[in-house]
Formats: sequence, C-alpha cells, structure tokens
Amino acid sequence: MITTKLLESMKACPEGLSFFKDHFPSGEASFTETINTCLINDKRDYVLWLTRLCPIIPDATWKARTTALIQGGGDLAFFAAACPDITGATWKARLALQQYSRDRARLARLCPDIPGATWEARLALQRIDKERTNLAIYCPDIPDATWEVRLELQTSNFDRSRLARYCPDILGATWEARLALQRTDDERETLAELFPEPVRATLGKGKPNPNP
Repeated sequence: MITTKLLESMKACPEGLSFFKDHFPSGEASFTETINTCLINDKRDYVLWLTRLCPIIPDATWKARTTALIQGGGDLAFFAAACPDITGATWKARLALQQYSRDRARLARLCPDIPGATWEARLALQRIDKERTNLAIYCPDIPDATWEVRLELQTSNFDRSRLARYCPDILGATWEARLALQRTDDERETLAELFPEPVRATLGKGKPNPNP
C-alpha cells in the first residue's frame, strides 16, 4: 500500500503529499488507486516519480509499473534500468524495453544484481571505453566484477580516482586502496565525505557497508 508515511520517507514534495492526503483521507491507497488518481488529475509527473522510486511493495508489480509508465508517457528504457529487483523484472524483460544500443549499455550499468545480468553480459553491451569505464564504476557487487577487473577498465588517473570514490563496497576496494588513487585535496575530501570514519575499517573487507 501507498501511505502518507511511505511518501514522507520517499521525500515526496509538499504539494504531492497534500494531493495524496486530499484524495485519500485515510492516509493509504493501493499503488493502482494512487496512479489512477494521479492520471485522472493530470499529475503525470507524480506518476513517473512514484513508478520509478516506489520501494518494493506487493501491488507495485512490474506489470503495474510499466502500465503506469505507458499511460503517463514515461521513459520505459530508463525505468527498466533503474527498477528495483521485483517479480517480473527479469533481465530479459528489461532488455526488451531498450530501443537503442546506448539504452542497453545504460541498463547494463544501472541494473541491480539479478539472474542473467552477469558481468560478461553487462560488459558485452558496452560499446566504447567510456561506457566500460562507467560500467566498472557503477555496476553493483556481482561475481567477476572484482576490484582488479574494474581498475583495468580505467583509462586515466582521473577515471581511477572516480572509481575509487563511487565503486560499491567490494572485496579489495579498501579505504587505503581508494585513498591512494586520489590526486588532489578536493578528491580526498570528497572520498572522506562519502566514506566517513566508522565505515573505513570494514570497507573492502567483504563485510556489510554501513554507508551503502
């Protein structure tokens, strides 16, 4: 269910919260009811926002979300890349919504860790060095996407420093390894902000990251 509390946790805008409260005084409604109410009232931007960012709840299925996007005129290709791991959102289904090679490359970079979305499958969809560099930076922690493999795809010191800042917490990507790749005080400051002191001891050790 969509609730006022859920929308607040998603940092919905004040206007959106007021809209929801006005139409659902009980403070809750199904995903489909919420979407339909937004469409009827020509709030297509609300539809696109909720479809993309709604967390995993029972009625916000792959079919319900894609239907809402079609009705709201949203970007199905981007949604397929950013959609969380929900029932029906298979690698094959996501790929089917990509129209262009650049969309498939983006899907490979942003898709969560799901069956079929292997490192090899993702890498095969990248067309140029820049895309491969970005894949290494943004790909989730999946088998074969090791720290060493990601580093090998970087073509400059700038790219290596960026990898160190934005790579997920994977084995080998320790605080020390990341810090060594920063070239300037600004880069080191950014790295420190992204990974504050309590995080650094477990970073890159194969343990849960308290600052994902």
